[in-house]
Amino acid sequence: MTRWIRFFGNLDGRIARKTFWLASLAIVAAEIVAMFVAGFLVIALTLADRNIKSMIVPAILAVTVPFLYAKFVIAVKRAHDRNIPLWIIAGLYAAAIAREVLIYFGWLQRHPWTQLFSTKGFVSFVITILVGVVGLALLVELGFRKGKPGPNRFGPDPLMRA
Repeated sequence: MTRWIRFFGNLDGRIARKTFWLASLAIVAAEIVAMFVAGFLVIALTLADRNIKSMIVPAILAVTVPFLYAKFVIAVKRAHDRNIPLWIIAGLYAAAIAREVLIYFGWLQRHPWTQLFSTKGFVSFVITILVGVVGLALLVELGFRKGKPGPNRFGPDPLMRA
């Protein structure tokens, strides 16, 4: 347990591709389980005739934010192995979060291709494509390319540790 707290407790250090994929898969699996549990709770409250509309967004945030943080830490540590600075990862996460906030407040559309020829639909489409392309490029960079050999400014090579 202490090892996990140390791992997710700071943004220092580097991780190899294998650790990146295993940690990412573990976090996604745990997030799926947590979402199912939250979904069952919402269904149970609905069946109990409780007013749950005011609880849905806080429940989603309570599940999403810790996992988003964990994914961010994993991405930053892997980016350090590729000698990529924190601000690039933070910029992508900020853009994705900003997109979701704009959708929540109704300024962007969740499915922009349904009304692509409206201004709101077109802007939503462009932002969605940009965030998606940058996210995919970053996934390729972090998930499939080798880390920089030897120590770098972020720490020792994770493959050279005994």
